[in-house]
Amino acid sequence: MSYFEDGPLMNGYDPNWEKKFNQTQALIGQLENKQRQDWTDDAHSVVSKLNGEIPKIFLSQFRTVLDYEKFLREQHWSRAKKLGLRLPDIRAQAPEDEVSAAYQTFRDVADRVESYQRLPQPEEWGNGLFALDKPDHVQRAIETVSIDMGSSLLEAHLIIEHHSDGVHVCVVEDPLSAFTVLSPVNGFALAKYLAGRLDMKKPGKLGKLFARANGKAVFVYKFFSPFSSHMPGTRVYPCRLVFDNAGCAGLEEMAGIKEATPLMMEELLKLDRDVANWAEK
Repeated sequence: MSYFEDGPLMNGYDPNWEKKFNQTQALIGQLENKQRQDWTDDAHSVVSKLNGEIPKIFLSQFRTVLDYEKFLREQHWSRAKKLGLRLPDIRAQAPEDEVSAAYQTFRDVADRVESYQRLPQPEEWGNGLFALDKPDHVQRAIETVSIDMGSSLLEAHLIIEHHSDGVHVCVVEDPLSAFTVLSPVNGFALAKYLAGRLDMKKPGKLGKLFARANGKAVFVYKFFSPFSSHMPGTRVYPCRLVFDNAGCAGLEEMAGIKEATPLMMEELLKLDRDVANWAEK
């Protein structure tokens, strides 16, 4: 890599970039203005190739990586401020590819934050369940757990509350999970895991809360990732933990689908490690 007094030089720096940029755009416009029926496969290939050259020509205006990074920082500053995100921390003497990758990661995270913001505004259910401000009489525990799905481990947050009618458990799925933990297909694994936590020999506050059910119902609320292709959005699906005659656990679906509460959304965002890591300090 070549170095300049201000750091590494950009690959392909061209002081005449603007002339080439305008000429290329004009040529693309001329080709696209032709009648579509006159286009040949070769002409279409030429246009595709020229469109691919546009970003490269644009980048050739920057002499040093420092110039390039300064441009990117100015371009993304207002978006980062609006979303409460920090901009990438670029190390000294970082090469062009590293700077490009860092800002692409920032854009990916920013896109996801905007996706969260477009979700329905969470509201309390009004019955004290999973309220952001926990009622004094409610015992609550929140844990990050890995659930054995047979071929892999799935990370989720469990919000467990003990109420007069039994134990209520919200299972918040990792929003970046490629393998949906809460689908009907693998609901058995979830039921098996929760049943295991009913064992009084299980350590920790979570096990003690489960043990206090004392034969009362255990209600389970499945909060899928908002980006799940199976159940997109912020709906929460209630069910009941049940056991068959052989003692095998299962989940029995119940009526009353609801929207996620603010507490559930808060735990969902905690699971999104990228957003947490990019949050402005």
